Amino acid sequence: LVTPQFLSPVGSSLVVSQFLTSTLVCEIEQRRFEGRRVLVVSRNTISRNVTVAIAYLTKYGGMSLKDSWKHVKSACMPMQPSWEFMEMLSEFEAQCNGKDTRTLLTEEEFYGKRMRQFCPQSQERLPKVKP
Repeated sequence: LVTPQFLSPVGSSLVVSQFLTSTLVCEIEQRRFEGRRVLVVSRNTISRNVTVAIAYLTKYGGMSLKDSWKHVKSACMPMQPSWEFMEMLSEFEAQCNGKDTRTLLTEEEFYGKRMRQFCPQSQERLPKVKP
């Protein structure tokens, strides 16, 4: 029986951005390299843990931000990271790939086709889907 190890909790968005670029994502990779399993959990299981999982897949899984998003969404339906976290992930992806340009999810990718009608505030914040 293996005793689980717990990493520091992620609190504010400032802490989230620091964890994305260094500590937490690298710790996950180190444990996987050692052959251990990793479970990423947060209080509500919709935002911070999802952000960390997407960051991990983007950096070590060889996936784009959009592919990481789709992969995690298929496993965690209620996920809804804040738009601020998604912007951080976009910057993180650009850093991982050594690029200056960022890739943002479209409104439809972020909210899904059905949720879009319930989120009118998104009209200002997210890029429109081109037909």
